[in-house]
Amino acid sequence: MNPNPFDKAEKVIELKDVTFAYEGETVMAGVNIDIHRREFASVVGPNGSGKSTLIKLILGLLKPLSGSVRVFGQPPEKVRQRIGYAPQHAQVDPQFPATLLDVVLMGLLRPDKGIFGRHTREDREAAIAALEMVDLADRMAQPFSALSGGQRQRALIARALASNPEILIFDEPTANLDANAEFKLYDLMQELNRERTIILVSHDLGFVSQIVHTVICVRYNVQVHPTSELTGDMITELYGGDIRMVRHDHRCTEEGHNVALHK
Repeated sequence: MNPNPFDKAEKVIELKDVTFAYEGETVMAGVNIDIHRREFASVVGPNGSGKSTLIKLILGLLKPLSGSVRVFGQPPEKVRQRIGYAPQHAQVDPQFPATLLDVVLMGLLRPDKGIFGRHTREDREAAIAALEMVDLADRMAQPFSALSGGQRQRALIARALASNPEILIFDEPTANLDANAEFKLYDLMQELNRERTIILVSHDLGFVSQIVHTVICVRYNVQVHPTSELTGDMITELYGGDIRMVRHDHRCTEEGHNVALHK
C-alpha cells in the first residue's frame, strides 16, 4: 500500500460527518473529506450527483444540517478572501458595459471599494498579471461582450487568480475551450499547484490520473481515492460506463471511503 504523501501536510479543508438536506430531504450524510495544502483534488461525477452541493458547502454558500466544514480551521465564510472560485458560466451579463479588465477587477472587490474607478494601481497590476497567465492581456480593453465563450471562461479563471488565493476552485474550466487551450490550462493548473491547493470539478476523466493527487467521486455517495490510474470498475460504478482509469489502495478500502448518501 502506498502512503498518501499529504497525510502529514496541513489540512486546509476539512469536512467532518457532514449531512446536508434540501427542503427536508437528505442528499448527503456522513461526508468526511480532508484536503491538504498544495494537494490537487478533482471532484468527478455525473450531472446531478451532488458536485455543486459539495463545492457550495466548501465555499460556505450552503450550511450543513449537521457536522462541520472548516477552511483553514475556520467557517468558510470567514476566509473567503483566501479562496478563488471560477464558475462554469459567467455571472456577468454579456451586454453589461464592462471591459475584460473590469470583469477581472471584480475578483478584487472589497467592502470599501466600488466596481469601477476605485481600485489601486496594485489591484490593476494584479488583474493584468492574472490576464497574462491566461493569455488574455492583449484583450484587456475589449468589451466583455465581444469575447468568445472560451475567452469568457478564461476571463473567469483570471478573475479567480487576481486576488492570489491560497485555494483555487475550478468548476468545469475546460467548457467551451478547444484542445490547445485545454492543454495550456492544465499546464497552468500544474504550475499554480506548486504553491496553491486546487480543487477541480470536471467530467474530463482522461487527464485526471496525470495531473491530480486525489479524486473525490460523487454519485449517491462520496468516496475519496488517490490517483495514478482510474480503473474501469470504478468508472463503471460512477458513470455506468467503461471509460478506463483510480488505484484502489488503502484509501479505497471500505474503511478508507468517505461516504455520503445522495437521493
